[in-house]
Amino acid sequence: FGLINGGSAFFAPVQEGWNQACQELSVANCWFHQPTGDYDTVQDCADTVNAIVQDWMNQGLQGLALKPACGSDYYARRIPEWQAQGIVVVTLDSSHPAAAAYIGTDQEFLGRTMARLLRQLRPEGGTYAMVARKAGRDTAFMQELERYNHLDDRAHWYEVTGNYTLAENVRSSSAVAPTGGFLGVMQRAALLNPTAMIMFKQSPMRHENYTSFVRQHAHRDITYIGTDGADYQLAYLHRRQVDGLVGQLPYEFGSQSAQALWDIWTTGQPSSPVISTNIVAYNLIPLELPQLNVNQNLLHHWRYVGYVCFGIV
Repeated sequence: FGLINGGSAFFAPVQEGWNQACQELSVANCWFHQPTGDYDTVQDCADTVNAIVQDWMNQGLQGLALKPACGSDYYARRIPEWQAQGIVVVTLDSSHPAAAAYIGTDQEFLGRTMARLLRQLRPEGGTYAMVARKAGRDTAFMQELERYNHLDDRAHWYEVTGNYTLAENVRSSSAVAPTGGFLGVMQRAALLNPTAMIMFKQSPMRHENYTSFVRQHAHRDITYIGTDGADYQLAYLHRRQVDGLVGQLPYEFGSQSAQALWDIWTTGQPSSPVISTNIVAYNLIPLELPQLNVNQNLLHHWRYVGYVCFGIV
């Protein structure tokens, strides 16, 4: 089996999961390629992948897992060619219709989890701004967060008014942020005084001026929720420069890729065409929690039963 990984630091744990699963499954050879960074052009990506796969094929490659980074047209042509030569192909992190299976995060579930985390952090409701939108995540987030807006006894949430992305349709998954990058979007959104700012990708928090931005707008009491749980992001969480994180588990990208290839090779099919990896949510718990007040009047005379049971124990 062989795995061609993604180029960013986020994908570093993939190799550990891949190697561990290959060892447990007793796979004879497990090759791994870690790009040194993002490819300059689509053609550079294609040339690199072609050379790697051909080298592995010469050594007896039977199953291939890869992070699609060379454009859909390239894989639409290449994956069937590899499969015609008896190679099982699965993709990780990004799906492709020609592959036998997809291993990665359930994007809609991640979006819903971010909405639930926000409701936990700001139960009073309010307005939100979205940064670095990703298809599936943002739509599921809005649907989950605004699902109770028709109920009078539940907190209401609305997207902040104003075209802060400078995109034609600010509620679309395909909306872009051409002016000022992600930090420009955040600056414009902050001036609209949202209750919360949601970052659907890790990129905004990687910006060198992210912490300066948070300090600049500290007086606005904005709740920040980000994606992923890299070490630097957890450090930001500890310093309260982000209030919550919903992280993917790239280790499982590697381990589940190996397992999927093994299942297909031994049984003829994967456990599922879409193999969702787990996610984890991080947020700080206050050291001083509010006092717990129990309204004894709601228990009426049943409280005496509790007194008796307590005495017996």
